[in-house]
Amino acid sequence: MIAVVSLASLPACLASQPPPVRRVVGGRVRTGAWISPYAYEVFVRAELARVSGQLPRAIELSREAIASAPDDPFLLAHLADVLAEAGRLDAAADVLRRSLVEHPSSEALHLSQGDLRWRNGDPEGALRAYGEASRVAPRSDEGPRAMADALERLGRVGEAELVLARFVRRGRPTPALARARLRLAALRGDHETIAAALRSLGRSGGGRRSDLRALARGTRLDDPALATTLYRFLVRNAPDDAALRIEALRFALDLGDTATIETLRSTTTALPVTLEARALLAIGDPEAALRLLDEHLALPLPPSGAPVDVDLLEARALRGRALMLAGRDREAIRALSSVQAGTAPYAVSRVTLADVLARVSGPPSAIASLRAASSAAPSDPDVTWALVRRVREAGDEAGAAALVAEVAGADRALVEARWADLIGDVPRAAAAWRRVSPDRVGLVERQRVLAERAAAEQRGREAAIRLERAAGWAPLDAPLAARAAEILWEHDPARAIAVARDGLTIAGAHPLVLRRLEAIASRSVPRRSDGPPPLSARRRGPRSP
Repeated sequence: MIAVVSLASLPACLASQPPPVRRVVGGRVRTGAWISPYAYEVFVRAELARVSGQLPRAIELSREAIASAPDDPFLLAHLADVLAEAGRLDAAADVLRRSLVEHPSSEALHLSQGDLRWRNGDPEGALRAYGEASRVAPRSDEGPRAMADALERLGRVGEAELVLARFVRRGRPTPALARARLRLAALRGDHETIAAALRSLGRSGGGRRSDLRALARGTRLDDPALATTLYRFLVRNAPDDAALRIEALRFALDLGDTATIETLRSTTTALPVTLEARALLAIGDPEAALRLLDEHLALPLPPSGAPVDVDLLEARALRGRALMLAGRDREAIRALSSVQAGTAPYAVSRVTLADVLARVSGPPSAIASLRAASSAAPSDPDVTWALVRRVREAGDEAGAAALVAEVAGADRALVEARWADLIGDVPRAAAAWRRVSPDRVGLVERQRVLAERAAAEQRGREAAIRLERAAGWAPLDAPLAARAAEILWEHDPARAIAVARDGLTIAGAHPLVLRRLEAIASRSVPRRSDGPPPLSARRRGPRSP
C-alpha cells in the first residue's frame, strides 16, 4: 500500500500535468486524475473502514478525501458506492447525478451508476450504465465484465458470452477477461472452453498461480465445478506446492471427490494429522485412520491451564467416527461420549454417536442422546435436524413436526426447508430454501438455495444445472433428486428421467417423494422439433448475434 502511494506521488516531481493514475479497489481497476498523497491516504483509510463494516466512518473519510481532490471522479464514485452500501440509495443517486454532469466520460462513475441501478431493482438500467462505461473507456475490460456478470445473474448467459466475445475480438484478452469467460464456461459445463481459457491465461501472463488460486477460493461455494477444474490445473502445474495441495485436498473433502482425495493424500507430504485422517475415512480406510490417530493422541497432553488444542479435540472426534466405521461400536460410543460440550467438534460427535447408538441400542437411545445434545448446543441446526429425523424414523411424524416448529432464529428456514423436502412439500420447501442464507450451509445445500432463487427469478436453466450438480454430490438425497428431475424436465428430459430413476433406488424416501420421482421416471423423452438445445449438448462457441 505504501508503495502504491509512493508511485502515485512520483509524477508530481516530473511534470506539471501528471498522467492519470490507475487504482484497484474491490478487484476493479479504475483510472483517475493524480491526487495528493494526503488525499490518497484518506481514501485508503475510507476503503479500509468500508471493508471492515464501519460504513459511517467510511462515508466521513470519503467526503474528507473529496474535499482535498474535488475534481477526481474516482473518489466521487467511491463515495456513491459507500453510500449505497450503507443503504443511503437516494444520497448515492444524488452524488452520481451531479458528478456525471461534470464528468460524463468517467468510467468509474458509470460503473457505480450501474451498480446502484442494480441495487434499486433496475437491471436494464444497470446494463445501460455498464454499456456507457464500455463506450467511454473502450480499451478497459471493466464495462464488459460488469455487463457480462449482470447478464449472467439474469440467466442471459448467451448474451453475456457475446459481450465478452466482442471485446476479445477488439484486442488481446486480458487475464481478468479470461477469468470472466471461465465463470461463464463453467456455468454451461463447457469444459472445452474452460481448457481454452486456462491456456489463454497462461499465454497472457495472467495464469499466475496466485490469481488462479484466489479465483478457485472465491468460486468454491458458488461454482464448485469451476473451482475443481482450477485446483486440478494448479496442482498439475505446481506439483511441489504443498500448501496448494493441502488447500485442494480440503476442498476435495468438502466435495466428496474421492478420486482427487486419494491422489492428493498419497502424493502430498507433511499433511496435518487430522486432514490425513479425514482423507483416509473418505476413501474407506478407517483402520489406517485409527492407527494414525492413535499415534497422534498418544503424544503427551499439554500442561493444565494451557490453551485448548483444537487439533487434539478434532482428532478425538475423528477417532470415534473411525471406530464406528471399523465396526467397533462400544469403543466408538466411549470415544464420542468423551467429546466435551462447548467445543467445536461436539455437535458432529453427537450426531455420529446417535448413529452408533441407533445401531447398538435402538432408536430410543439415539433420540435421548440427541435431545441431550440439543439442550447443550441449542443453536446447532445439524443436531436439531438429526433429532427431527430420528423422531420421524421412530414413527412420530407429529413429534418431528413439532420440533421443527420450535426452531427459532437464523436457522429456522434451514430446518423448515429440510423438513419440507423430507415430506415432499415442494412449494413450502422451495419458499423456505429461498430464505436460507447461503453462507450458513455447505456446498450441496448452497447449490439448492441458489437454484431455488434462480427458479423463482425465471432462470430455470441455471436452476437445473445447480440442482443436477447437487444431486450428483448427494446421491442418497431423494428429495433433492426429485427436485432436480422436476426442474431438469423443462430443459433436458433425458437427463431428468435418468436422475429420477437414480432417485428411485434410494431407500427410505417419503411416499410423496417417491411418487414425484416415479412421475418423471415413467415418462418418455419428447421429440424436439425446435427450441433450445438440451443441457447435454456441447457448445462449440458463442452464438452469432
